[in-house]
Amino acid sequence: MSSPEVRPKLSLVVVCYAMATQIKNTVYSLLPPYQRNISIDQYEIILMDNGSAKMLDEPTQKISPNLTYVYLSPG
Repeated sequence: MSSPEVRPKLSLVVVCYAMATQIKNTVYSLLPPYQRNISIDQYEIILMDNGSAKMLDEPTQKISPNLTYVYLSPG
């Protein structure tokens, strides 16, 4: 019997639009050591880019293993 998929206790959805520098700072503030009494595997960050002209750069998209970047293309 396989074990059930481990799911995070908390999902944070952050929406951004044309704010590459600011969103990087925002995401960093959601990571340890700024968050206490919760481990990184207990929560996920879903970063929704609401149609910026350019996608965020790859390093920003991969700031943390608990971050999922979703880009909604303009149009």
